[in-house]
Amino acid sequence: MDNELLVLAAKRGDDEAFYSLILQHKEKMYRIAYTYLRNESDALEAVQETTCRAYMQIRKLKEPSYLGSWLIRILMNYCADEVKRRARRNGGQAIAVRGEPHVASCESASLEKVQLELAVEQLETHYQKVIQLKYYHDLTISEIARTLEKPEGTIKTWLIKLSADYGSGWRRMVNLMDEIRENNEREWPQLEAMKEQIDQLVIPSSIHDAIRNGMRFGRQRRKRRMIRRIAYYNACLLLLVMVASIRFSPAVAAYVSDIPGLRSLVELINYDKGLQFALQNDFIQPVGLSDEHDGIKLTVDGVLADESRVIVFYTLSNMDGRKRVINLQKVKLVDNRDISISHQSTGFNEDWVSKQGTIDFYLHEGAGIPDTLDLEIKVGKDNEIIASDPVWKFVIPVDKVKFEGLKETYDIHQTVTVEDQRITFGTMTVYPTRIGLEVAYDPTNSKKLFYFDDIRIEDAQGEPFGTIMNGITASIMDENRQVLYFQSNFFLKPDRLYLRANRIRAVDKNKLEVQVDLNGKELLSRPDDRLTLHDVGTSMENDGQHVLVFGLKNDEPLDKNHLFNLFDSKYTDASGQTFESNRKGSSFDSFQYYIEETNYLNPLTLTISDYPSRIHGDINIRIK
Repeated sequence: MDNELLVLAAKRGDDEAFYSLILQHKEKMYRIAYTYLRNESDALEAVQETTCRAYMQIRKLKEPSYLGSWLIRILMNYCADEVKRRARRNGGQAIAVRGEPHVASCESASLEKVQLELAVEQLETHYQKVIQLKYYHDLTISEIARTLEKPEGTIKTWLIKLSADYGSGWRRMVNLMDEIRENNEREWPQLEAMKEQIDQLVIPSSIHDAIRNGMRFGRQRRKRRMIRRIAYYNACLLLLVMVASIRFSPAVAAYVSDIPGLRSLVELINYDKGLQFALQNDFIQPVGLSDEHDGIKLTVDGVLADESRVIVFYTLSNMDGRKRVINLQKVKLVDNRDISISHQSTGFNEDWVSKQGTIDFYLHEGAGIPDTLDLEIKVGKDNEIIASDPVWKFVIPVDKVKFEGLKETYDIHQTVTVEDQRITFGTMTVYPTRIGLEVAYDPTNSKKLFYFDDIRIEDAQGEPFGTIMNGITASIMDENRQVLYFQSNFFLKPDRLYLRANRIRAVDKNKLEVQVDLNGKELLSRPDDRLTLHDVGTSMENDGQHVLVFGLKNDEPLDKNHLFNLFDSKYTDASGQTFESNRKGSSFDSFQYYIEETNYLNPLTLTISDYPSRIHGDINIRIK
């Protein structure tokens, strides 16, 4: 397959095609990275990050023949940023230059060589890049032009004007070379000789791991970005549908603007009317505690709590302006309370100044609001955190007097029937941060009921309070019982409340099992013919896993922007032995299910956990 076809395949999501393309440029990428960063581990990390960014952006590459220069541009941008970051760490003194690689030890480096490097450093950045690409890496004028995104005429002009614009610096470098030749028996490297040393660098075999890791991180980042966009898009749709009621009120905006650190809170809670009403009613405790490590300042801005949930609002600040994509990676309660934890944040790219987010603590029934939250937080790049990384520590006092005792309970205890499926709604508890509704499904139902599409709580004016969009949407009590969570109307105190729904995703219980013939690469059983098996392959991460790739044809407008988590994590082989998948992935038309690489007794049996088929009926229960 020629390169143009490989690029087209990579754009369509063919990972092996993308990997083949990167392999063609691995040596040049590594040598350029080494030129900047001067050691093997940093050069490999640069190749990994470049691979990651290219993997995420490959669909934006318009001209396949420009792939090489496109990759080099990504690499050079990363390396230049890394050099600047090192300089900041060293009080403004650069510790790497865009010149020769240090293939010899620092002890053997001579004063003349250092002087030559300093002469190159005196040139402006764009001249340094042209010299490097032309003399160290054999790029033609047209290749340099594509790499630097400049017209060819501009590159030629820069080369001609080097002596005119930087006469003293250019002549100094030339004179130094002449002096070196005259004063030493051996000839010190000139630009051409420097290039030869770079070409002699041994490419470490671990570069293949760096490329594979880069692809893995790119896949993870792209998936998270897609999920964030979908969540944001869905939130926007909901906001448009309920624009009259959801618009962030002037009262809330005015209140938030008076609390330092919470001025950008609108973006974090615009998906939840209940939290907006909580803020409007002064239901937040300002905190203002900060801790800083490695140029990242984490500030706990405020706390909002009730007997069901505690929400911590925080701000991350990029104190040194370094380019990096980071997020909260681990949040730990030091006293190991039996509390579930989740966190989210506003999106941003590597060029960022500050970002805000929330940490949610879900209290188990009867646990009570804690007096303090003793937190240890780790911040990392993607999922990369190690034991030696710094820890941001906080002991946050919680104003229990402000938050305790606020809830309303309603005993509904009504059963409805939708297409012969019986559903019982039990107790509903209204807290300031969310509403919890107990739901039970009759074990004799012929269908497995997964999710309500449109369940909501409405007041007499039809003001809807839907299910929680971000965070925990339900708690599973057992196979047939769960608690659904809704946005709260606690502070509105409506005279009447109604529970309403019209659609439920469901599948016949006798069609829940999907049997996969690994040898024949076909499905032996499935809910319907919309589900297909595309491939049985090996994981790209070489982590001892296979991957089952499913296709799902779904033209239902309701599901246009919905990503289905099709299968339960547990699966069995024909012997009845149970295994567990530790990873899944999905897009709008495919689903990846990772399985252990072992000797199975064929076929495998997977269990459907969500599917785009529905039952319909009008549920309308008066609660109050």
